[in-house]
Amino acid sequence: MRNLSWRYTSLFALLIAAALLFLTCSRPRATRPNVLWITMDSLRGDHLGCAGHSRAHTPAIDALAAEGTMFTENIAQSTYTRVSVPSMITGKYPYFAGIRMIVPDLDSAHVTLAEALAAEGYFTYGLLQYWRPGFFQGFEEMGEQDERTLLKTEWCLETLDQLDDRPFFIWLYYWDPHAPYTPPVEHMRRYEENYTWDEQAPYSKPRADAGDQELRDASGHYAGSLVFLLEVNRGRIRPTEAQREHLINLYDAEISYVDASLKRVVEKIKELGKWDQTMVILNADHGEAFGEHEHYYHGYSIYEEEVRVPLIIKPPRSGPGGKVVDGPVRNMDIMPTVLDYCGVPAPEEIQAQSLRPFIETDLRPDLPTCIETHRLQTQTHLLGYRDGRHKLIYNLSGGGAELYDLVADPSETRNLLSGEPGAAAGELETRLRTSLLDMLDVPDLAVLKLGDSRTLMDEQTRERLKALGYIY
Repeated sequence: MRNLSWRYTSLFALLIAAALLFLTCSRPRATRPNVLWITMDSLRGDHLGCAGHSRAHTPAIDALAAEGTMFTENIAQSTYTRVSVPSMITGKYPYFAGIRMIVPDLDSAHVTLAEALAAEGYFTYGLLQYWRPGFFQGFEEMGEQDERTLLKTEWCLETLDQLDDRPFFIWLYYWDPHAPYTPPVEHMRRYEENYTWDEQAPYSKPRADAGDQELRDASGHYAGSLVFLLEVNRGRIRPTEAQREHLINLYDAEISYVDASLKRVVEKIKELGKWDQTMVILNADHGEAFGEHEHYYHGYSIYEEEVRVPLIIKPPRSGPGGKVVDGPVRNMDIMPTVLDYCGVPAPEEIQAQSLRPFIETDLRPDLPTCIETHRLQTQTHLLGYRDGRHKLIYNLSGGGAELYDLVADPSETRNLLSGEPGAAAGELETRLRTSLLDMLDVPDLAVLKLGDSRTLMDEQTRERLKALGYIY
């Protein structure tokens, strides 16, 4: 009897030990790096101090670049947020992600970065925008969808203070410097010393039929509201050079404002003793135009001012920083890069690749990309192919093609296919078009044409897109 009791006791002890072992093994441990992904909406690649912008006041971002690696030629896969973002989180071109305009949802069959990390025991927290539900796949917790930089920063700091022992993935998506450009006065005065702001004036979101004076701020210049920018793109207003400079100052002041918020987040992570174990990425979903090709805002073209965006990566346990990497890479490469550093296998079906070899060796990237945008106002569908030297653009809705040599003509002012293109330009177009079709695995351009997206919108989506200036 005593022997039987001992056996039961031993068996019970073994079961307890096995249960404890299971819990210990199954519990995620903070051995993998933390990940902080910072995305700034509409941030051009050339408007940071570390990128050579002489008037930029971006000390926090510049410090991040000094500690990490800055890619000088990072290309977004679209100039609309809701097309660009799915590529960023799935590592796929918009065509393969099933989102080629800003209306459709992301199919749950696609694995997002947050999902891949959550499956490996990461705490995933998103501070994101007013997107469709599919974009939020994989987040354990979500902050409220809000456009205000200050609130998002506060929520991020509160979350960092409440972390458990799991590694974290936080995606802090800032709306600024997206239009309307409404920076705090103290940041704007870095650029215009006598700038004043009337809190009662409707400069941020005037009504659609606002008079000219209502579109101006106390300086007498246009204030950078969405209504104003759309009026410019319709050809009803032509800003003077002084007015254009004022708009750029407002935009740069918004970047400075976000930079000050980033400083607080970085300081909090350091205060918690997690900085060395944290991977940090800073990028933008697309850029912003300021009249370079006769339009402002974004979504109107796939020229460099709208597709070339910042990318700074500080690896965990980073060594000497300040590395600058030239050569084309892509926003969608962020996903497999993060997974690589976290020791998580990337989904087999992605088209992107890890940038880790370019961070840790002297290899120079040369990653061509497909780019597209769908201008909802006019139902214009633009599709492009960009490599390290050339960009080919097709207007799939209205016909026509453009070809640029980005080395000889970085401002994209001389279309090699205009007039009577020579044989060399024709041969180059053929080669690049073949590369584009191979990249998307389609037989011809006709397969890629989109229908009228307005028939796919519900009323709530339509009103939201009107508020964002994407449709009239």
